[in-house]
Amino acid sequence: MLEEVYTQHEGYKLYQKWNDLIFGGSAMMGEIDADLKTVTAKLGKPLDVDGEWTSKRWLIQFDDGLVATIFTSPKYEGLFVGGFGQYNKQKENLALLAVKELFNE
Repeated sequence: MLEEVYTQHEGYKLYQKWNDLIFGGSAMMGEIDADLKTVTAKLGKPLDVDGEWTSKRWLIQFDDGLVATIFTSPKYEGLFVGGFGQYNKQKENLALLAVKELFNE
């Protein structure tokens, strides 16, 4: 069985280790306005990833089961949100909305 390594916060779990069953297949859904310093202050130190598209990331699972990742890319400036193709009636991605709400955007 895969060990789940996370810390519970109010409203979400913050994972310290990639879990393919939870996060596998997630894709970029958009960008947030928060900067690296703001996200680190709220979520703690990111996981360092030596990937082609990802350099730092946070892995989040909200209490309702919704999954989101926040990541930086060595190829692009900014902070990006990853998730799955879950949308509301206004065709807004739910992972992106949840992360923006986390940072009051």
